[in-house]
Amino acid sequence: MTLIDSLKILFKEDDRNPLSPEELRVYINLLKEWNKLGRPEWFEYRLAPKAVPKVEPNVIPKSTLMRIRERLCQRGLIQYVSGNGKVKNPLFKICDETKGGTKGGTNPETN
Repeated sequence: MTLIDSLKILFKEDDRNPLSPEELRVYINLLKEWNKLGRPEWFEYRLAPKAVPKVEPNVIPKSTLMRIRERLCQRGLIQYVSGNGKVKNPLFKICDETKGGTKGGTNPETN
């Protein structure tokens, strides 16, 4: 899947049910990291509050980031495998149009 394909999926989902500014910001940051890494099927990324700033000088609280991650998953935009605190970062997958997102999804470590 290309970056353009993932943006088309985002626009389609946003037309169907608009994303909040914070959801959009988190998803764009995930796309940015995914693209930077060469668009692998799964990639490691830590959703840190300071990594996803709001328009204001404040940052998105970690609890809000976790809810946003879950909503993006429920919308079928991403899949993720939870990390293990500071030991292991979460793994993310940008979903294509034919695959829904589910928490955990297909664990890349067991395939």
